[in-house]
Amino acid sequence: MPSETLLNSEFHTCQYYKTWVTYSIPMKPSNPVDYKDTEFLQSFYLACYSDKKQLIKFTKYLIDIESVGEKLLYTAKLPSSRIYFSDLDLTNLHVTLETAIEYKDTKNFHSYYMGIVADTGETVRLNKIRRRIFFVDNYTYWDDSTDRLKERVMEKEEGTIIKFIYDQKGNKIDETKFFIGKHN
Repeated sequence: MPSETLLNSEFHTCQYYKTWVTYSIPMKPSNPVDYKDTEFLQSFYLACYSDKKQLIKFTKYLIDIESVGEKLLYTAKLPSSRIYFSDLDLTNLHVTLETAIEYKDTKNFHSYYMGIVADTGETVRLNKIRRRIFFVDNYTYWDDSTDRLKERVMEKEEGTIIKFIYDQKGNKIDETKFFIGKHN
């Protein structure tokens, strides 16, 4: 998985998006959403901008869902409601709601648990959610321009890194590709 730093001193602001417009470099994200609105998406994007409003980092997230079974609830809950946990002891027969968190609190977790309360309200079907980074694009710009790229570094999930160098007119002048291995 590519490296990730959501908030870094070089970022002025970061925004989540549902998608991006036609393939161009730098990427052009569209359909901005709050993090809470990513709850039901299978993929989404995070774009981070410099104080000059230049896109400096563009990350695509994919969501993997793994069923981990059904557990009893100590306290009945409204059927079909969702419950989130940062971590669970799956050896326990019951799930306590005292450790539940809200979806918005999963923002900085790479994995967490999501449960859907069954029709009886007394059991919960649990899934482990793993948020993985499919790719990250990092951009740097020429000092004299707000829209001309100097460098693009793309890190892919499988461990490939591609570095593109641009001249001051925005023309690609070099491309280097190397493989660092898949991150676990």
